[in-house]
Amino acid sequence: MWALFSMPQWVKSTEVTNSSSEQLRIWLSKFLDLNVAQRYTTITRTIAEMFQRRYLAGWEWVYDKITPAARQQIIQNVFQSDGWNVDVPSNNAVSFVSRHGFVFEVNRELMTCSCRLWQLSGIPCEHACRCIHSWGDKLDKHVHRLWSVDEYRSAYGPGMQMLREITHWEWQTKDNVLPPMKNCTNSSGSNEANCHSK
Repeated sequence: MWALFSMPQWVKSTEVTNSSSEQLRIWLSKFLDLNVAQRYTTITRTIAEMFQRRYLAGWEWVYDKITPAARQQIIQNVFQSDGWNVDVPSNNAVSFVSRHGFVFEVNRELMTCSCRLWQLSGIPCEHACRCIHSWGDKLDKHVHRLWSVDEYRSAYGPGMQMLREITHWEWQTKDNVLPPMKNCTNSSGSNEANCHSK
């Protein structure tokens, strides 16, 4: 419930969240034999070590502006873009890519393609790669900033604080804290848009 509530609306997807939750449940199942206190300390230690490994890995990529995953996808898209024909009108903000009767519209300023892969992934699709080459631009400039090495390092840079030893814990009883309730109705009374926190 917290995961769905905390996500920005534009990326919220129940299916993706449920899939991620299931993967997390599988990963956590190896800790089920431990008592609750040991689970917390072991899991936080494991995640803290993972954060540290990923942060250090980011410093191995300082000679590239984008992450290796983004770079690999771009290489693949450039390879697949071979053979597409580009039509750049006088107003080169929009280009048209065609092959075998298929036509796609690529917008340079909005960083979009009518195939929608560019805006969904943040990485130029094969049609966009073909256009970017025809524009004489660098592909790295058209990758979403979240794929940059700087963003990757900043995500893992703060690290994760380890829990104190169990002997130093302060034992308390607290209620289960749930995310804020929302009342989502429209003018007809159905549960749709216009969500307001109670």
